[in-house]
Amino acid sequence: MTIRVVPMLTGVEWEPNAPEEKFAADEDRFAALVLRAHPDDADESLVVIFWSGVEDASFGPPNDEGRHHHPLYGAGLAGLSWAGEVISDESEHPAVRHFIVPTKEGVAEVHARQINWARLEGVTDANEAIDRLKPYFGERPAYPEATVDGFTLGTFVSYDDCGDAWVRAPDGGIATLIWESGLPSYFLVVIPPDPAGRWGTYAVQMDLPLTTNAEAEAYLRALLPELKPRWKSWAQNR
Repeated sequence: MTIRVVPMLTGVEWEPNAPEEKFAADEDRFAALVLRAHPDDADESLVVIFWSGVEDASFGPPNDEGRHHHPLYGAGLAGLSWAGEVISDESEHPAVRHFIVPTKEGVAEVHARQINWARLEGVTDANEAIDRLKPYFGERPAYPEATVDGFTLGTFVSYDDCGDAWVRAPDGGIATLIWESGLPSYFLVVIPPDPAGRWGTYAVQMDLPLTTNAEAEAYLRALLPELKPRWKSWAQNR
């Protein structure tokens, strides 16, 4: 297997000799590296390299003086001045990529889905940079979805114990749900089926969670005795 380090984010440079880089990663799979602007750059705002969809992130030795001890030094890290990516000939388009950024005091290595950069003013540390960038560049939440007996349930608004969802029937017809988790259990018709549109909107509550795909499957399975006859009646009257 051949591994090589290749440059990326062409044109993004920073002060290579300033020992003031700041790095942080959070629980929402977001990481940021904050660096001082290059002395030749007319824009004096900070350079921020950031990642989303982070699987693993670290910042540490070796510094620039010990860079030759890094295991990737001979694979291209030796000639890398700015941001780079570690490429393997066994996976041309991996979902999670290996990024590497050498700095004065250490090396940032991040396994993530995406890398990007920005210029920010007034940032004091990497956590603040994350707070400012994540609302625009962070991963969108993965909403639960499941299929049972040809019916598919997918949530599009979820607040852990309540939200909105859609149900697609085997023929492609759509119903919508206003769902909750808790007691007492209920199934109420909010908007009756429309022969020219959806087969209804229903307010439902069951003593079942709905935060993962597995929980969505159980929730949908429990709803099908109510949903199936309503869909069949709607389909017959179209």
